[in-house]
Amino acid sequence: MFRRAPLSRLLCASVAVCAAASLSSPSASRAAQDPMKHILHPNQAAKVHGSSGSTLATLTNGTGDRSLTVTVDAFGSFGSASAAGDATFDPIGPIGPSGTVFLSGVYFSEIGTYLATGFGGLSPIPFASVSQTTAESAFRTETLVIHLTQTVSRTPNGSIFVQAYEITNVSSETESFGMTRHVDGDLQFDGSITDFGGVAPDGRTLYEFDAGDDPSAASTFVGITDSGGTPAGFTIQEYEFADDIVQFNGIPSSVLNQVFNDGNGDRVTDIGYDVTLSLASHFSIAPSQTAVYTTTTRFGDQTLTPRATITWDPPDPNAPVALPPPEHLRAIPLDGSGTSPGAGAPGAAAPGAAAPGAAIIAEARADVTGYNVYSSTTSPVVPSPENLFTSVPPTQTSADVPTSSSGSFFVVTAEYGNDESGPSNEASADVPAATLTSVKVTAAKIVGKGTDFSSTVQVFLDGIPFASPAKVKNGKKVVQKGTLVTGQTVGAYVASKGGVVLVQFRNSNGGIASRRYPQ
Repeated sequence: MFRRAPLSRLLCASVAVCAAASLSSPSASRAAQDPMKHILHPNQAAKVHGSSGSTLATLTNGTGDRSLTVTVDAFGSFGSASAAGDATFDPIGPIGPSGTVFLSGVYFSEIGTYLATGFGGLSPIPFASVSQTTAESAFRTETLVIHLTQTVSRTPNGSIFVQAYEITNVSSETESFGMTRHVDGDLQFDGSITDFGGVAPDGRTLYEFDAGDDPSAASTFVGITDSGGTPAGFTIQEYEFADDIVQFNGIPSSVLNQVFNDGNGDRVTDIGYDVTLSLASHFSIAPSQTAVYTTTTRFGDQTLTPRATITWDPPDPNAPVALPPPEHLRAIPLDGSGTSPGAGAPGAAAPGAAAPGAAIIAEARADVTGYNVYSSTTSPVVPSPENLFTSVPPTQTSADVPTSSSGSFFVVTAEYGNDESGPSNEASADVPAATLTSVKVTAAKIVGKGTDFSSTVQVFLDGIPFASPAKVKNGKKVVQKGTLVTGQTVGAYVASKGGVVLVQFRNSNGGIASRRYPQ
């Protein structure tokens, strides 16, 4: 099926002309008054050196099921109606490869238009370097220097396309602006551009899938998420919506956090239509500081049906390290019981534990600016762009998460402005684990009782293993003696943490049963 010409009224010779001709937003007015401050041009002193000479790059991770090939410009725009090219994805199974995106770009409020040649009105610039899977470019306004790295990679269920914009403020004043990722997807696996769309429970992942696919496990799934700024809302609307973002200098407040044609309020469209996805973040960067805005496009990557809730405690405010990670990460399956593997009954106290409701969690550090949740089908989980599931504000210490068919592993990091901590302890969901009935912690040992322990079990305190192996008795009891690999005894470590620790029992298949002690 053919589409009409894309966004013709946004096609301009330059940002200044485009802004003066068609925009009434605050950024547009500023651009018209001081055009050179906001016009993008190649960064002559960018950190990446050399040039591929080309203004377009085709990135691919191969052929066959789960493969992705996408042609992009040096600003990060792509799509069949862009000046670059489509993103062709081959889902798992008998469905063959197809184009997926009509138009994709990041609206940059600093300049009042999209970071795009063609529909954004920007003059083409060359890439600094291009390989089969990665392309780098650099450009700038008078106040911001931007280094963009674009990478494709495979996942167990599909592919992801990660676009990381490293933004440095080179002015003497704080620069505040918005970044809104907009995707007009045309999933043509079924020969039609009529799709369904939806939003993950946390509001930070938007997705669409073919009308004939299974919404709980769509192989034709294409979704977007982002990280690095302050979340500023989302919307799912019918084509054409890109020009609305330009007109209002971001997502219009009248449709913010809304899904068009979602009458029952489940955040999934009730009927199929020509779906567009828009996801916004806000940035405020002090002079000489850098922030990284990462927008990730997932192709057939996962079902977003939540299978578990992961929850964690804030970093230790008295930790001796500069950037301490979150603590006590554990997973609670969404099976209606309200308990995780080995969590015990809600509100029940472990032997020797404080009474239910006792204040046992440390207060959050004031310098934490957010948390990043990473997921992987294998352990250990590496905090990398391809494993990023979502980012949440510092006031949120839980997230509903999906899992793969064989289960998933999770870690969480803390953000400290432009810095990020190391990972928390690891948690698992939908990976068979022991069921705990009791946990006892003394100064010299840990004893866990329950069912379904494997013949060998590794025991951890706050993610720290022991120097010697644990003893397992008949799959129902685990006894761990000795010191941690740090040399500390159980009693000394528990005392150093104010009496609150997370005890974990990891079966040989990787499945983790967790108990915060005292509970």
